[in-house]
Amino acid sequence: MRFAETVRAVVTAARRRGLRPPVFRSPPRLEGVDRTIRRQPDGAVVIAVRTAGRPFAAVQADVVEGVVVANGLGTSDADVFRRAAWSAIAAAERPAAPAPSVGTVPGVPGASPWDAPDPGPTAPPPDGGPPGPGAAGTTTSGTMGGSSVRVA
Repeated sequence: MRFAETVRAVVTAARRRGLRPPVFRSPPRLEGVDRTIRRQPDGAVVIAVRTAGRPFAAVQADVVEGVVVANGLGTSDADVFRRAAWSAIAAAERPAAPAPSVGTVPGVPGASPWDAPDPGPTAPPPDGGPPGPGAAGTTTSGTMGGSSVRVA
């Protein structure tokens, strides 16, 4: 799976730069070699890379160099592509970040404040002022920044 992920990242980087990515396969048909290149009559290029018994960084380098060789890149273009390809490989290897939390409700793992139950009707304050949110004759509509919005 790591080989396929590396190839996808490098091929994407090549296409973004207007290069023609080769076809990658593993292992090479020839015994005892780490990488082979085969040019097809239709212009397609096949790069075969041995993955078994090698450090994975060497396999990744062969994938990157396969694109360089298949496209006949000169020194400066090859250097630019190599930097882009290694950045793409590094990005593909990074674990996905967890989804940000919107808040919590005490005692309820994974719940947000929007999941909290309505507190229900409240009694009028002792000074005879207007009833609080949720009291009889009023409705509430969610909370914004911790304060209730009362609609009569």
